[in-house]
Amino acid sequence: MGTFRRIDMSNKWLVYLLMVLIVCGSVAGGIAHGQSTGNVTFKGTVLIDGNPAPGITITGTNSAGISGLISSVDSREDGSYVYGWISFSGTVSAGNTFTFTLTDSEGNSHETAPYTLTAADTAVPFTVDLDLVPVSAGISVQSALSALPADGTSTSTITAMVRDDSGNPAAGDTVTISADAGKGTVGATTDNGDGTYTATYTAPSLALAADDTVQISAASAQLGETAMTSITLTPVPTTVTVTVEPSIFNADTPGTGAITISVDRAGPVADETVTISPPTVGTVSAVTNNGDGTYSATYTSGGIAGRVTLTATATQANESGSAIITINTGAPAAVTVSAVPTGVSSGGSSIITAMVSDSSGNGVGGQSLTAETSSGGTVTAFTESTTRLGSYSATYTAPVVDAEGTDTITVTVGTISGEATLQLTPVPPVEVNILNVEGTVFMADGETPAAGVEVEVTVGSNTPQMGTTDADGYFVTFLDLLAPVARGGDPVSIVVTDANGGTHGPYTSVLSNDELGEGGTATVKRDVTTDIPVPPRSVNVLVINGVVYTIDGETPAEGVSVVVTVGSTALPATTTGENGFFERTHVGLDTPAAST
Repeated sequence: MGTFRRIDMSNKWLVYLLMVLIVCGSVAGGIAHGQSTGNVTFKGTVLIDGNPAPGITITGTNSAGISGLISSVDSREDGSYVYGWISFSGTVSAGNTFTFTLTDSEGNSHETAPYTLTAADTAVPFTVDLDLVPVSAGISVQSALSALPADGTSTSTITAMVRDDSGNPAAGDTVTISADAGKGTVGATTDNGDGTYTATYTAPSLALAADDTVQISAASAQLGETAMTSITLTPVPTTVTVTVEPSIFNADTPGTGAITISVDRAGPVADETVTISPPTVGTVSAVTNNGDGTYSATYTSGGIAGRVTLTATATQANESGSAIITINTGAPAAVTVSAVPTGVSSGGSSIITAMVSDSSGNGVGGQSLTAETSSGGTVTAFTESTTRLGSYSATYTAPVVDAEGTDTITVTVGTISGEATLQLTPVPPVEVNILNVEGTVFMADGETPAAGVEVEVTVGSNTPQMGTTDADGYFVTFLDLLAPVARGGDPVSIVVTDANGGTHGPYTSVLSNDELGEGGTATVKRDVTTDIPVPPRSVNVLVINGVVYTIDGETPAEGVSVVVTVGSTALPATTTGENGFFERTHVGLDTPAAST
C-alpha cells in the first residue's frame, strides 16, 4: 500500500506543491450554493485505545466513489494528521460520507465510522475537524437527512453498518430498521453485501405545532445489538378548502347544496376530524369522511335573504376554511351604476359601484358582472361587498386623453345592464412622494370608536401599510419613497381586523387632485364605519323620569299610578304630582341595573 508521508515543513517545494493543489482543487471543484466541492480538508488526531497514535497510515474513501489526488497520509508524532481530499474529476456534496482506513506499521487495518458531510462542510473554507477512531464490533445507524417535513411523502435513506469482532464490515446479517409508532414508515431493508444495510424512511403526515423527533432503530440479529438515530420532523401547513354547489338559493324556495371540504398537507389528509359550525341561516348535515382527503356534507337553505358563511374546521390541525352561500329574494331585475369621482383626470381612476336588485328593490348577491367602456377606459373585475347584499365594486382607469370628453361604463348581469358616464379631463393627476393616510375607525353605530383594531391601508399598487387604532379609534399610515407613491385617481383600500381576527371591508375610495394639493407631500383623511357590533353598555344606577299627559297630549295627568319596568324587573309603583311628573330610581347591587 502506497503512503503519502508526513510533510517536512522545511521542504519549501513540498509545501508549495500542497498549497497549489489545495487552491487548484478549490477552484476546480466549484461551489453550488455551498452544497458541493472538489476540496475538503480533514484534520484532527488519530486515537487508538483513547491515546494519540503516531505513524498511522490514513486512507480515505467517499460514498460518491470519487478518488482524490492524495491517496493517503501518515499521522504525526503527536498523533495529529491533515488529510486533504482534492479532485479535478468530480465533487462531493452534503449528504455524502467519508470513511477512513487506519493501518499501523504491522499492516493491521481498521475502519472509522462513516462521516456525513453537511452543507457547512462543503462551504468555504472546506475544513472538517474530525478525530479518527477505529470502529470495534457493533452496529451503527445514520440518516442521510437530519430533518424532514411531516408531509407524508418526504423520505430519507437510513444506513446501518454492522462490524464483526475484528471491526470489519459484516455482510449476511439480518438487520431490522424501524421507526417510532405513528411517526412514519420504513421500507424493506436491503443487504448491500459490504456490511451496510439500507432502508427508506417515509415521514408521516402530522399536524405539528412545532418540531418533533422520531427515533430510528437498527437491530442486528447476529450481534443482538440495536443502534439508534433520530430525525427531526418539521411542521407542514394544513389547508382547508370549502366549496358548496350550488351556492346561490332563493329565500322562497328552500334548496340543498353539496358541501365538499378538502384537507391538504402537502397531499390529501384522509384521517382528519372535520366539523362545520352551525350556519346563521339554514342547516348542515353530519360530515362524512370519503377516505381520500375530502369530506362531504349537505346544506339546506333557510328562508331569510343574505350571505351565509359556512366554516369547516380540521380539528386535529386546528385549521379552518370557509365558503359563502347567497340567499336572494328574487332574480336580478335592475343594475344601478355609480362612480366616485365622476370626473377623472387623464390616466386617473374612479371607484365603480354596481347595485344589483330584484323587482322589489332587494339586493341580489352571488352574481357575475362584466363591464364595457365607450372610450377606452379599463375596469377591473368586480368584487362583491361583504356587508351589503347585491353591492359590487371595481376600479376604473381612464385612458390618456388630450381633450375633455366622456367615457360611459356599461355593467351587465345576464341580460340586465346599467351604465354611468364619467367626465374625462386632460389635466394630469397630482403626484406626491409622501402620503399620510389618517382617520378614525367606528363601530357599527357610526359613533363608537373601535380601539385596538388593526388597519391595513393600500394606496394604488403600493405595499399595504399597517396600523393599529388608539383608544379613540384613530390611525395613521405613512408612505415615503423617492419616486411618486400616489397620484390623483389612485384607489385607497382599507381593511379592518378586529380583536377576534374577523375582517371588515375593504372600504374603498379614490384620491382626488384637490386633496393632494400641489403635490410633494399630502395628508388625506379616511374615516371608516365598520360592521363591528357595539358591545352592550350597563349602569348600576338608572333614573327614569317623565311627564304623563291626558289624552289631549297637553294636560298633565295628576295623581295617576305609574309602574316602570326595567328589563324583567318591575319597580314599585309611584304617583304623578300636580304637574304630571314622575320619577323612579333603579339600583343594581350585585348586577347592573340596566344594559343596552
